[in-house]
Amino acid sequence: MPVRNLGVPVAFLEHAKRAQVLIDIGLTAQEISRTIVETWAKSADLASDMPASAP
Repeated sequence: MPVRNLGVPVAFLEHAKRAQVLIDIGLTAQEISRTIVETWAKSADLASDMPASAP
């Protein structure tokens, strides 16, 4: 299963309201959900491409 790190980057962030900072760094609920769904879909595609293991 792939692992995705989601968090605040180690960088200077411009001063803004919390909501705007989260939008700028892609950590809104919508962006996090999209990332999870895309990562899950990619891992499902990769798993379906792998040959079935022998019993």
